[in-house]
Amino acid sequence: MRTATIEKFQPDITFVCHYFPPNDTVGIRRVLFWVEYFSNQGKKVLVITTAKMNSEGIYNLFNENVLVVEYDFFSVKCLSRQKNNYSKPKVSRSKNKSWTSFLFDCLLKLKRKVVNPFLGQLFDPRLINCFGFSIRIKLGLLLSGFDSVCFKKTTIISTAPPWPMHLLGITLAEKYNAKLYLDYRDPFSSNHMFSSTFSKFEKKIDKYLCGKAMGVFSVSDSWVKYYSNYSEKVYLLRNGFDTSQMCKNVSTKEITITSNDTPLRIGYFGSVEHKERLPVLLLDFLRNNKPNIILEFYGTYGLVSEYVKEFPEVKPFISLNGKVKYEECLEIMQSVDINLLSETSCGESLSHRGVMPTKLYEYIGAKKPILALISHQSDMVEVLHQSGLLFSLVKDISDLEHCLSVKYIQSFEYNIEHDFIESLSRQSVAVKLGDYVF
Repeated sequence: MRTATIEKFQPDITFVCHYFPPNDTVGIRRVLFWVEYFSNQGKKVLVITTAKMNSEGIYNLFNENVLVVEYDFFSVKCLSRQKNNYSKPKVSRSKNKSWTSFLFDCLLKLKRKVVNPFLGQLFDPRLINCFGFSIRIKLGLLLSGFDSVCFKKTTIISTAPPWPMHLLGITLAEKYNAKLYLDYRDPFSSNHMFSSTFSKFEKKIDKYLCGKAMGVFSVSDSWVKYYSNYSEKVYLLRNGFDTSQMCKNVSTKEITITSNDTPLRIGYFGSVEHKERLPVLLLDFLRNNKPNIILEFYGTYGLVSEYVKEFPEVKPFISLNGKVKYEECLEIMQSVDINLLSETSCGESLSHRGVMPTKLYEYIGAKKPILALISHQSDMVEVLHQSGLLFSLVKDISDLEHCLSVKYIQSFEYNIEHDFIESLSRQSVAVKLGDYVF
């Protein structure tokens, strides 16, 4: 029997995504905030996402304006509104690895070292479930009341990666004659981190996808420029940070070294599983100069662990902490002396220059100095300058020797541009999204 809630549900906006609670990775934050923001504004929000374990009770996160539909190849279901003890996803991981986590790490290395260089992002495993669900939509074989959702006035936003979400968004838009926008958190074609032998085919797919949408969103100026090759209407929607989760009374005093016994704390948060993100310059500097510095890693850092094994003399200067709760990460960002950005040092393509990870905005929201091991051509450089938080932009070892000297550190002062930083909040980005689609 269909419930009245499902029968009458007429979404104002529909998000098609893979990364969504109870998934707890960084990929959920963009859409999760949008869902919370628009539902709190009184908009009806439908989320269509891949099936996940332990997702019952997800409505504890949202008000009655949100409906979540999960799918796999064989089934489609509206999640029950029954309340339970489900809570907002919190990233955590035991430092004691089980055999399953060891197997996962091995598969991850295989994917990134063998599969990605050859196949790129083209043959994504999520494509199978997306294909099965798309057939159900086209044939009208929908289950659990999903066919009674009214798409008459909705705007569909599909967000990728993974890119098959855009295919599903197109299927829904064509079936129900709805408006469609594509959101690219990362580029699909010409992505320097996933270059493959199928790059020409990937470009043709992007051209097809963008040609089916009313507009395209992306997270940086360079990626907006890139996707302007495939769509006449491409808009900048940054990632941003959540002001409600940042401490209002962040210390803005100058960095000081009180004694020779107090090491300078540099924090890195996130993944170091791609070679572009491995801070080789800084690691080499620590290994060769043995300064009074502790480099703290929080997240996944397989390449850092490999570096430490190869050069064990750097170990006293490295702190590997694994994954911690997201809220704790934000607190640590605000407690360290300097936060570290380490992305590609190459600026030869729009893909390279357009990298602007979520941690950039969280670092800015933390209002602590930022050490940037990035290309001088990166889009991040202008944002860092405008924020007033740039500690140093490093291109070689001599830059590091200069900026990490006691003299430089003790004389460093920074002028925080609060108004600019506020413009980078997720709240500001959500307002822009609403202006585009409503």
